[in-house]
Amino acid sequence: MSKTNSFKLLWEAIKDSRQSMWVSVQVLIVLTLVLATIFFIAEYDAHEEQYSYWDSLTWAFTRYIDDPGEFSDIAPVTVTGRWMATLIGIISILLFAVPAGIIGGAFNNAIDDEIRKQHLVDVGERLKKAFRRKQDSKTMYKVVPRYISLGTLQALKNMTQNDVVDAVEYNPPFRLRNLATAEVNGTHALDQLVVEMFPYNTPYGCCIDRRSDITIVCPTGVSEAGAGNFAFYLALIGGFNYISKEVEPDVDDPTSYYIINDENKNEHLKQYLADLKRLSSGEDRWTVFIISSESKKENELHFLTKANAKTGRESTVTDAEAFNRLWNMVTTDLKEETGITADLNELRPVGPKNVAVRIGAGETTNAFTIRVSSEFLVWDTRNILAAKSLAQSLALTLGQSYAEKMTDPRLLKESGFGYL
Repeated sequence: MSKTNSFKLLWEAIKDSRQSMWVSVQVLIVLTLVLATIFFIAEYDAHEEQYSYWDSLTWAFTRYIDDPGEFSDIAPVTVTGRWMATLIGIISILLFAVPAGIIGGAFNNAIDDEIRKQHLVDVGERLKKAFRRKQDSKTMYKVVPRYISLGTLQALKNMTQNDVVDAVEYNPPFRLRNLATAEVNGTHALDQLVVEMFPYNTPYGCCIDRRSDITIVCPTGVSEAGAGNFAFYLALIGGFNYISKEVEPDVDDPTSYYIINDENKNEHLKQYLADLKRLSSGEDRWTVFIISSESKKENELHFLTKANAKTGRESTVTDAEAFNRLWNMVTTDLKEETGITADLNELRPVGPKNVAVRIGAGETTNAFTIRVSSEFLVWDTRNILAAKSLAQSLALTLGQSYAEKMTDPRLLKESGFGYL
């Protein structure tokens, strides 16, 4: 450990222990005042010359440093005074020993914490390597796994559960997820803890500007399993802009980035909305929101463009002709290529607090929501194939050139770790 680190750790130890030291000093000061008072009462009549209570206090406190300035020449003559002087001498030892012990203990804790932090950084690096891109059998693209179970990390990587949990909390690109939140065949899954990796380059999560007319937004990536992974590859394959919420500032009071009650609730939300409005502003722009759906409907994808009467508009789309081209292609190509089906406006219309309405969808720009079955996002192996087919439909129908805007397939076959 370098000298610089040693001094840094010592300073951290002092800062961490300052409250304990202050409490101990307070106790010692109170004891000194009590003993000095008893000393004054016992010695007052025994001395020929008169001295004040202040002289007694001065004598008591200067005993701690052997009175190098000779501020007081009082000597105890009574038995009680001598006992008080003895106790004050003992306290003088504690005055230095107690804070030194507190700082020493805090210093050892700081060293242990530093070692633990470095260990968690190392575990975090191993977690990154665990998320090596794997080849999707249906598209031949190499993609980041949606999640890795704790059991797999323990069995194949020899990581302990405590190390994984602590490393996930310490390293921002990871989080724990319980897959029981996604239903399987209409029945609740057993608790299954997994680790997710997510793209991370802003305080709220991720924002990638590819200078596209289409922006894919996942406002629920932090809370819905698989949604962020699907939305990321939809945007990457299509060459679209991408925004996702991957960080929750207050897990005890979570903020929805899809239904927005207060645009100024926190700085993360304000930056998210600023980025979203910047990328989606314009009548020729399209914003596609990807969120999870727990609907028991037969179709995997649920498209939503309707707005209720409180929004002052009927739809979140201004270019209905372009959207109809998209919908016609989705209902044919998507089913033929993947076997996946979709429905349109079978779910409840959006209200005035919906994020699409907040950015002017249906009036100054175009936006719609695709709610994807939670079971499909978590368990279905056709997720990347669906993203590829949907990206092609979006690029071909919403004013973009498929040949010019779609990401070069060769880039999607590159090896690596993680998203960015």
